Amino acid sequence: AVALAPRSADAYLQLGSRLELASQAVNTAGVLAETRPAQAAEAELAYRMAVRLDPTNAEGFYQFGMSLRAFGPSRSAEAVALLETAAIIEPDHAGVASTVGYYMLASGASGR
Repeated sequence: AVALAPRSADAYLQLGSRLELASQAVNTAGVLAETRPAQAAEAELAYRMAVRLDPTNAEGFYQFGMSLRAFGPSRSAEAVALLETAAIIEPDHAGVASTVGYYMLASGASGR
């Protein structure tokens, strides 16, 4: 899709979602067994392009923030900033508040 529509934020958003899924090896019980860093990094690039092409797309910022889980706690602050941007764009976005709360608890932050 990106090759056919290189200026489409939605195409990059879809690519990021697929790469993110591909980066996660799930065992037969449905439990995340491992994360494949190379594909997680490719997903990040696709999400970054999606929000660059359409900076008003709350879902793009949300997906980008969520994808940073693959990189562990070291990326929590960046993830929260992306999720907060999604919340500013679309205050009623389902999932943003709970996800920001999760990242804040995971990083030990409180009171924001």
